Amino acid sequence: MVKVSKKRFQNLRNQVKNTKSDGKKSRRLSVLFYPKPLATKNGLCAIYVRLSYKGQRKDYSTGITCKTGEFDNRTRKIANDRKATILLRDIEIQAQKVFTDLVLTERPIEPNIIWDIVNGGSIPNDTPNFKQLLELFLVQSQQAYQAGEISKAALTKQRIFGVHILTYLQAKYAQTIQLETIVPADAKALVLFCRNKRSLGNDYTMAVVQHFKRLLNFAVENEWIARNPFLNFRRKLNKTFGEVLTEKELEILQSAELFSPTLERTRNIFLLQCYTGLAYIDLKKATHSHILTDEATGCQYLKVYRQKTNEPSIIPLINEAKGIINKYANDKFCVENGGLLVPVFSNQKLNNYLKELAGVVGLSKRLTTHVGRRTAGTHFLNAGVPLSTVSTILGHTNTITTQRHYARLRPDRAIKDVQSAMKKRRKKSKGNDNESDLPVAV
Repeated sequence: MVKVSKKRFQNLRNQVKNTKSDGKKSRRLSVLFYPKPLATKNGLCAIYVRLSYKGQRKDYSTGITCKTGEFDNRTRKIANDRKATILLRDIEIQAQKVFTDLVLTERPIEPNIIWDIVNGGSIPNDTPNFKQLLELFLVQSQQAYQAGEISKAALTKQRIFGVHILTYLQAKYAQTIQLETIVPADAKALVLFCRNKRSLGNDYTMAVVQHFKRLLNFAVENEWIARNPFLNFRRKLNKTFGEVLTEKELEILQSAELFSPTLERTRNIFLLQCYTGLAYIDLKKATHSHILTDEATGCQYLKVYRQKTNEPSIIPLINEAKGIINKYANDKFCVENGGLLVPVFSNQKLNNYLKELAGVVGLSKRLTTHVGRRTAGTHFLNAGVPLSTVSTILGHTNTITTQRHYARLRPDRAIKDVQSAMKKRRKKSKGNDNESDLPVAV
């Protein structure tokens, strides 16, 4: 129930009383007490209360009895029973207070609701609890999936994240969690719960808490809560680097003799990823219609929209990449499926073939479809391509993702950069003997 001071309540009550009638039915709550003789007890009567609002009228027993003639309708007093008189007065005050609360909060107003709250019930709440919030958010996500705004994988992740969050809340609070009970401290508590009780990794845990914050934003947008308690939460991700191939390892892979058509096709698919940085799902759907020519330079490039982020990837095609694409230009499977660049296996089969390929050519590293993408990003950066450009090539939403997973500097690249800086310094010094250079051992 909305808490207001006695003075504030009296002012609000007066406002309600002074509200103009709509000309047909009163907008005020009428509270009327009247006696009703008890058939089984001669000389006694029960006091009833009648609540009336906008034509709705309900009678209820107050549970108070008195002798016939002791109740005064005008003063609403019971002779010789001060306690019962106070109880009647309290019923009227509580009924009017509940009515005022319902008016102020724009909730349904019915005599039954008012009487139920006066007798200890709660004000009907249209705000969903957290479990209902999860269901409503998933309904919206399902619609977003059908509209092509998010992938099926993203929808599945949201369901799994919701299970982790709900498990935490039920362990801390109860089976039914009201949104207003969630506090900022729950963000850190959920992190510890996921790490200790669910044995989840740091980055996955951060994704769960970030989804919780997204759910609370959804509640704010629907005006179910006034403010997101996770507003100041900032996720802390680990800087991780996956497996990548060195230039020497790429040369071994390129030059190895293969006698299996399947492994040859597997190598071409993988190398195309190493040359373009395309993720598996994007490479599988890429067609010749995605190859464009730049008017200014006359160079060809790929332009595809990543399925994961819907961000555009702008990928210049080097000669090695063009050579692989040309090999399959007339491939029957590619032609029949809209002009695919390469005939890609299923993800599971491709990863299995890549393991076999690594063993055949003598690579100790575990090859997967994502190793090719990471290799491309890392080689682009080490070749001196700016971080922002590499981020665009890979279709990342920001450069932070590129830095976290791809910005792995090779020693030779670091040495060359320092040597280049020293050369520039020497030119500026113009033979000044007092200026000394830092030696760089190669």
